[in-house]
Amino acid sequence: MTSFPGMARRGAETPTFADLVAPAKIILPEIEWRKRPVRKGAPPDAGHRVTLARWTVTKPVKPLEMEANHPDDSHLITFPLVPSSLEFFFAGKQVISGKIQMDAVLITGPGEPSRTVFTNTFDCVRIYLSQSFLAECFTEIYGHSPTGPIELFDPHFMADSVVFQLASLLAQVDDDGGPAGPTFVDGVSIALASRLFTLNSMRGGALASNRSAPLPKWRLKRAVDYIEANLTRPVYLAELSNVAGLTRMHFAAQFRAATGCSPYNYILRRKVAYSQRLLLDPQLSIADVAAVMGFSSQAHFTVVFKRVVGKTPVRWRRSSR
Repeated sequence: MTSFPGMARRGAETPTFADLVAPAKIILPEIEWRKRPVRKGAPPDAGHRVTLARWTVTKPVKPLEMEANHPDDSHLITFPLVPSSLEFFFAGKQVISGKIQMDAVLITGPGEPSRTVFTNTFDCVRIYLSQSFLAECFTEIYGHSPTGPIELFDPHFMADSVVFQLASLLAQVDDDGGPAGPTFVDGVSIALASRLFTLNSMRGGALASNRSAPLPKWRLKRAVDYIEANLTRPVYLAELSNVAGLTRMHFAAQFRAATGCSPYNYILRRKVAYSQRLLLDPQLSIADVAAVMGFSSQAHFTVVFKRVVGKTPVRWRRSSR
């Protein structure tokens, strides 16, 4: 009988597929406009402290006006998914009136009321960067804690290509994040925060020239052993950095220097490698293997497997018999 890493047994019984918990969604529905959604049963700053949310409005029969005055300390990055037009006011000032830019993201700071008037269909992914997350990034970059709340920008549409690409990666993450989704979101969010600090002229281009030393072998072994023991569930960057005894920013940079790839890509490759072992078991279908390894679907598993191995799971299984 096949056994799987990272799965607790019920007495002497072998885990069944019914024991598997469906992966939590990474992008949460934004129920109330510009109010950060909180996963049920979790505190606001749980996990990576970056919240991804999706807000959608179908074309209203008449102009739809909405206001927000939520006591949230987050910086918000709004990534538009479809062409649209609207009026948007922040802290009493008009930010846009008309067509939105599809090659830019809207960034706003915390603590100010906002108002919008929708006249067309609007669909976006919102990235909430909490103060605690930005403060951690600030401390890692500058070597000391911020002296007060962080406020990076006046509200505006930011056309920086790096910010746009990073926000796009987060906006396009799979519904459940995929098998290494939490680590991916953490890593991209840290890169996004670093870029925002750079653009805010707090350290200029110096950040880009910093080169990290490789992760020491003993720290790397701890991280790798932890990954191997938890291949069938999502692994957060915060977990790996805690195991290695480093902050997330230092861990991610040193892990890449030591292995040549990001923690996300490393986890993905290890998942695929373990799935190859499972595919040798004729009692398991490809859909079974995809489910065990935490992929959102067989199709997603096939895409990732082919990208890493060069063959689809079906062809690889046939050639390995």
